[in-house]
Amino acid sequence: MNGPYEFNLKNITDIVNKVSSGAYILSRNGNNANYVGRSDTNIKSRLESWLNEYHNYTHFWFEYTNSQLTAFETECNWWHKYHPIDNKIHPDRPANSNWLCPVCMFFNNIRG
Repeated sequence: MNGPYEFNLKNITDIVNKVSSGAYILSRNGNNANYVGRSDTNIKSRLESWLNEYHNYTHFWFEYTNSQLTAFETECNWWHKYHPIDNKIHPDRPANSNWLCPVCMFFNNIRG
């Protein structure tokens, strides 16, 4: 995992410099995870989209992944590990996939 970095356009542009799937953490203080998310295609673009929303996030961490599945699994792992208060529900899996969370093996009332 890379970070924490101050959450601003310059850092996203300079540091997140390749088009890739990935997972990220947003924080209001640089110490705690307030939100965990992912992008299945372009983590840089996804982080940039958060800059336009009002959540007072000041820092971010991120990790590139080599596939949508790995992005989903990383997001799930971090969600279970950090218990981010701004994530109201378990991370969603991509449409048309049957993937289960690698931690709790749960999805849509189905346990693996």
